[in-house]
Amino acid sequence: MQISNSYIRKQKIISELIANKSIDVNEISKKLEVTPATIRNDLSNLEKRGLLIRTHGGAVLPEDESLVRNFANTIHENTNEKQEIAKEAAKLVNDGDTIIIDAGSTNSFLAKNLLNKNITVLTNSIPVIETLINYPNIEIIVIGGVIRRASLSSIGNFGKCILESFNVDIYFMGATNFDINKGISNSNIVEGQTKQLMLKSAQKVCFLADSSKGNN
Repeated sequence: MQISNSYIRKQKIISELIANKSIDVNEISKKLEVTPATIRNDLSNLEKRGLLIRTHGGAVLPEDESLVRNFANTIHENTNEKQEIAKEAAKLVNDGDTIIIDAGSTNSFLAKNLLNKNITVLTNSIPVIETLINYPNIEIIVIGGVIRRASLSSIGNFGKCILESFNVDIYFMGATNFDINKGISNSNIVEGQTKQLMLKSAQKVCFLADSSKGNN
C-alpha cells in the first residue's frame, strides 16, 4: 500500500504542532516545500477531523494535554459517588422524554440507571451506546463526528445537523473541570464546541460531576 504525499505532509504538520504547540502557514509551507495554499487546505481538513484549530495565519492544538483525563482511568475513580449522582440524575428522566447524554464516566453510570425507561437518547458517547444498545425500549440516536479516544466520544461539527433537528428535554452534560468562579471548562476545544451545540438543543441542562472535578 502506497502512502500519499498528502497523508505524509499532514502527519508532519501534526508532529510540528505537538512539538511547538502552534504553527505558521508560511513557515511550515517553506519547511515542507509546498505552497501556503496547500498548507491551508491541509489545515482545513485536519480541523474538520478535530485535530487542530485554525488561527489567523496558522493553527494550534485543540487540547491542553495537562488537563486531559482518560475515560479508561476516570471510570474507576470515585465510583460510589458517581453511582449516587447517576441515580439522582435518572430521577429527572420520565418515560417519553428525549435527552442528550454527553461523554464522561459519570454519564456512563447514568445510562445504566435508565434501562427501564421508554425514552429517546441522543449521545456521542461510545460507552453509553454500548450500555443501551440491547434495550429496544430506548431509541438511540448517535451524534456523529471524529472519535476522541481520551473521552471515547465523537466530536466536531458533524453532529450539528442532528442536534439542530431536536429540542430535547434534558441535556446531561459532562466536562473536564468546574470552578465556582470560572464555571465549567473542557480540555479539548473541539469537544467544547460540540457541547455548545448540545446546549442549544436542550430545554434544561444537568451537569454531572463528582467532587474530583471541582476546584472550589
